[in-house]
Amino acid sequence: MIILTSIFAYKKVQFAIRMSPYVIFGGLVLFVRFKNKKKTRKRLDKRTEHMMKNTPKDKDGKYPWEKSKRSITMKRSVRPCFILLMNTFCKRILV
Repeated sequence: MIILTSIFAYKKVQFAIRMSPYVIFGGLVLFVRFKNKKKTRKRLDKRTEHMMKNTPKDKDGKYPWEKSKRSITMKRSVRPCFILLMNTFCKRILV
């Protein structure tokens, strides 16, 4: 019984020794990612604020990208073709 216990204890210590560098390195990576994410977000906010302040507005108080009334829509001819293609594909799979 003592021999069996010592084998299990040795295996657990060996496992802990092998896993500890991975756990430490993983924690360090997560910490560095968190710090860089915070710094990047602050820098992005500062640059956005600067851009908004220095971009000229028109007489209505709108920015250049707010002027366009063009909206992106899918052409009507594309949609039926896509549905027909999907129906054909599904029939082949189900048969």
